[in-house]
Amino acid sequence: MVYMAGCRNELLPTAFGNVETWFILEDNGTLSGVTLILNRNYILGIRVGASIIFYNEHRQKVFQSDWRYYGVNGFFTNAKRIVHFEDRIPLDVLKSIRSFEILSKNVSDIGFFKSLLSCLGNKVEDENLNDNLI
Repeated sequence: MVYMAGCRNELLPTAFGNVETWFILEDNGTLSGVTLILNRNYILGIRVGASIIFYNEHRQKVFQSDWRYYGVNGFFTNAKRIVHFEDRIPLDVLKSIRSFEILSKNVSDIGFFKSLLSCLGNKVEDENLNDNLI
């Protein structure tokens, strides 16, 4: 049986994308959720993180799900990504939950340019690896 459910849609202006997270918390402690990432930056792509915090009646944090990080490629491909996640909340903690907060953050950097620059001018430092190169 469903104990609590929630949703949050957030526009990430610096990443040119949206993150939407839904969850269902069942009375047996199973936390099931879905995160949808829409990429609006079709060249670079984005990388975002999502987490859910649960509070007791005094607005004290009693449980936080792990931060989960997801990326969406650019180059006009994979403009959308849907990811399912599951977590387990102890039953003694579940009974004290009264409210929640869904967090999302942009962790994108200029990853494409960093990886491109890392490929240019790299030298093989390991002698054993150098011997195996063709």
